[in-house]
Amino acid sequence: MRSALVAVVAMVTLAACSSNPSVVPETAAPQDVRGPFAACGTSTGGGSLTLPCFADGASVAVPPAGKPAVLTLWASFCEPCRRELPAFQRLWDKAREKVTVLGVVTGDSRSAAASLAEDLSVTFPSVYDRDSRFLKEQGRATLPVTLFVDRSGQVVYAHVTGSLDDAQLAQLVRDKLGVALA
Repeated sequence: MRSALVAVVAMVTLAACSSNPSVVPETAAPQDVRGPFAACGTSTGGGSLTLPCFADGASVAVPPAGKPAVLTLWASFCEPCRRELPAFQRLWDKAREKVTVLGVVTGDSRSAAASLAEDLSVTFPSVYDRDSRFLKEQGRATLPVTLFVDRSGQVVYAHVTGSLDDAQLAQLVRDKLGVALA
């Protein structure tokens, strides 16, 4: 009985990551940790929240408006996030002209997030949400969360059941945003 309970607890822990872990304190000034991320560009917003772009500190409205968007809320301590980040990178590489891909580094230290992004060769634009404000605004408490946002900046679908792969992302982009990827 006890081993079954331990197994269930382990599965739940691996399936979702809390947004308030004990993270390693920053060792450098936050503005010095930029990571490999691309600049976020200009953002008109559907959302009431603005967050700093990881790359250059520019204010970015989340969720963005203007063209369909896929937002991935992630952190370095979240194992499912680690598994799916390369798929989001490939989505950005393939479809950035059709769909905005934006990472939301959530409840993590800048240095840990930058280090993971470097290790995984993740360069798509990301904003920094140290206090998990956007996650809370979405009524969520665990990661990963993937949001599909229409042109007007409205969230049309939230995927919250674990990591996504390339095929699942392409299917959701087609079904939820009406964008076919070649």
